[in-house]
Amino acid sequence: MQLLSAQNTIGIPTIINYSRQMYGAGNQNSNIVQDSSGVIFFANNLGVLSFDGTYWKTYPLPNKTVVRSLAIGPDNKLYVGGQEEFGFFAPSNKGELVYTSLKTLLAKADYDFADVWNVSVFRDKVFFRSNRRLFEYDTKKIKVHPNKNWIFLGETSRELLAYEHDLGLVSYINGEWIPRIRHGALPYQALPRAALQIGKDSILLPTVFSGIYLIHGDTISKFSTPDLEIIAKKNISGACMLGDGKIAITTNIGGCYVINKKGQFILGYTKDEGIQNHNILSCFLDKDKNLWFGLDNGIDLVVNSNAIKHIFPDQAERNAGYTSILHDGYIYFGLSTGVYRVKYNTQEKTDISMLKSRFEFVENTGGQVWALSAINGSLVVGHNKGAYLIRGNKAIAIDDQTSG
Repeated sequence: MQLLSAQNTIGIPTIINYSRQMYGAGNQNSNIVQDSSGVIFFANNLGVLSFDGTYWKTYPLPNKTVVRSLAIGPDNKLYVGGQEEFGFFAPSNKGELVYTSLKTLLAKADYDFADVWNVSVFRDKVFFRSNRRLFEYDTKKIKVHPNKNWIFLGETSRELLAYEHDLGLVSYINGEWIPRIRHGALPYQALPRAALQIGKDSILLPTVFSGIYLIHGDTISKFSTPDLEIIAKKNISGACMLGDGKIAITTNIGGCYVINKKGQFILGYTKDEGIQNHNILSCFLDKDKNLWFGLDNGIDLVVNSNAIKHIFPDQAERNAGYTSILHDGYIYFGLSTGVYRVKYNTQEKTDISMLKSRFEFVENTGGQVWALSAINGSLVVGHNKGAYLIRGNKAIAIDDQTSG
């Protein structure tokens, strides 16, 4: 089932694919952050993966296990959660990143915490979430918050939130976990994947299988629109803010969907648009407004920092384009495979790349198209099979002498 909005924008930004062979580490990238110098870090199967725009480098944990989560602390240290390990990387005197384990600050009884799935920085403290324990680090000591099953940890600009099956959604206030919701409730065993501040008193809370929820004050309610109901069926994996009221919702089986605050589909990033696969584990908007995807197998970068957009009328094949023309309410594109057209309302005066429409192939134009010209009100095609006149969505031969 497709989104009711159905159409993507016809122009898409440049998308750069980084395969595991290119960056030289594990396939999965479950978290992304950026430090003050602009270096991007990924929580990778084989350790912390860094990229400075030119070079990739991997920093393994001492126990050589998977890195699950990352956060940049107020001290600009890179805090890391792994398997039975958590701590931070910081530059040595030589400028190289060196790891310090914080596990040594724990009592031996707290060592069996398995994976650390989230790291959150809140009010000069760093919090690490494993399933049975939350660890609160204040640069000197660690306070342990045990419970049956911590499912989620995330911070907004205003508060630190966590979710536990029996406690429900809670907020960290004055050293205690206080129930966050007074009116309404999340479904039992909901699996939140992000907490985004989308207004002065509003938080967006996407869940894996239960849909997307909105918190207004102390009230929670289902955020339901036709588009969101369909996105919710794609196994939501996370979300991030893009600015201008846009929100990226990532999924495990449908790629990324960009929506507005009304829950309406704006555009999507799938294999058709150029990402490597539909299983997105993490997303991050960097300082240049470029969007990064950590994939189940690889890394993708959506380059928003320049004005260049790409239009692929034959989206699957992406053949070369040679000519285009605006004629009689349509934009026509001449490709190496034929003529495609898309409807364009000149009254809207919008950026052509932001049009939402579907391309249609003009019949009888299969082959190499060299030119499109408007002559005496008619649209003429210069083709390797000769000259054609376009009438509606069909081409009529006016000179079928092969041009080469």
